Amino acid sequence: MKKILIYGIFYKIGGITTHTIELSKILKKMNFEIVLVGLENMYKKDKKILKNQNVIFYTAPFVRKFSLLLKIYSFLKIATNFKKNSFDVLYVNGIGKFPLTLIRFLKKDGIFIFHHHGEIKLENLKEFLKISIKADYIIVNSEEIIKEYKNLIKNKRIVTISSLHNMTEDNHISNKLLSQRDPMINIAYIGRIEPGKGIERLLKVWEKSNLEEARLLIYGGGRLENYVKKYIKTKSLKNIYIKGELSYNDINKIYKEIDLILLLSDSEGLGLSIIEGLKQGIPFLATKTKGALNIAKEFPSFMLVDFDIDSCVQGLKQIVQIVKEKKINRRYLHEYYKKNFSKEILQKKWENFLKNIIKN
Repeated sequence: MKKILIYGIFYKIGGITTHTIELSKILKKMNFEIVLVGLENMYKKDKKILKNQNVIFYTAPFVRKFSLLLKIYSFLKIATNFKKNSFDVLYVNGIGKFPLTLIRFLKKDGIFIFHHHGEIKLENLKEFLKISIKADYIIVNSEEIIKEYKNLIKNKRIVTISSLHNMTEDNHISNKLLSQRDPMINIAYIGRIEPGKGIERLLKVWEKSNLEEARLLIYGGGRLENYVKKYIKTKSLKNIYIKGELSYNDINKIYKEIDLILLLSDSEGLGLSIIEGLKQGIPFLATKTKGALNIAKEFPSFMLVDFDIDSCVQGLKQIVQIVKEKKINRRYLHEYYKKNFSKEILQKKWENFLKNIIKN
């Protein structure tokens, strides 16, 4: 049996947590022994899903305000567990000083996969390159993300494959229909409430849009949660609701009540909420991040907007009117999902990748 160590920061809601849950199902099927290392504050029921895949936890607690002592404790706990275990595959999600320090302490006795889920920005380029130099394989979500930097890591094997999203309820459209009884359009932001996610932009756009026929639902948690609550109260914003964090199994339930996904991030390597929405035929409005541009290649241009507030406001008003008039072909969005991001397609891609690295 092959052993894989998966490093990450596993939040209650977040792309890496969702990706890891789905990846563990594939790994179990391939008879891997799976060990999770890193930091986590996952829901107990999400940890239970992983434990049902025979995942072993060697994680330390994640808290938003780290003290120096807690950082040292977390690092020592993870590093000690690393050193106790040999492994066939080391799989690192994301970048940062923590995984860099950890990797330096490891005896490299297996294949090292570095999965960068986001965009590569100037502010994180140095850390990206430091980890990339040590990796045997680098995974990114699209060719667009890596093409500017290929010359810096030209001796590395680069794999373009989408991160895994929540792939339950994969084959049907179950979106709510607008009716006379509930004419309000449900617009949702689903993700971390963190810097880089365009939270300030989201609030300003909602304030300026003044959409009486719509409500904005914010699902998630993070460092900017108090900022959001204060902004809503100070500006007396209407029809905006903070719904809190979601477990893995709760996510599909909320999509059934959503008419439009709103993702106005500064950067996105993919945009899992867009893909999970497409699964159920839900349109989106997103800023022109590399992730959104990659997903929306075949979609109408009104689903993408520039990063400035006025463009976002204009775009939101336009797409709300289109949704209200039911001019979106939701069957087409669902079929696009099936062709590009369905469970069958992505599971096969990941299985083939993992088989190839073990074979080589």
